[in-house]
Amino acid sequence: MLQQDLTSRIIKAAYNVHSILGPGFSGKTYQKSLVVELHKMGIKAQRETLVPIYYRSLLVDEFQVDILVEDMIIVKLETSETLHLAHEELLGNYLTASKKNVGLLINFGNLVEVKRKYRVN
Repeated sequence: MLQQDLTSRIIKAAYNVHSILGPGFSGKTYQKSLVVELHKMGIKAQRETLVPIYYRSLLVDEFQVDILVEDMIIVKLETSETLHLAHEELLGNYLTASKKNVGLLINFGNLVEVKRKYRVN
């Protein structure tokens, strides 16, 4: 499956979750529900996955991502009124450190808000 098709399906799943649950739940509730929705769609998704951080091609640390989809797309979840630049920067750092190319920042606020982020080589 192409990354563009996969990101579109992840976004659709997020809208499905929000349409069923609505606003006001914890991030963990949306995280677990989104993984269930993705699995229902036949998409491999793992929550709270440890992703390695590389520095000069050496493994130096690891961080926990909200959801890792098909071992290639990092999904960061928020439950804020609105997304902020700091949320986007953190996702960008995750992409750079992990050497993953695509990330999605999904906010389950009053409305679903989505930002796609790409790693620049």
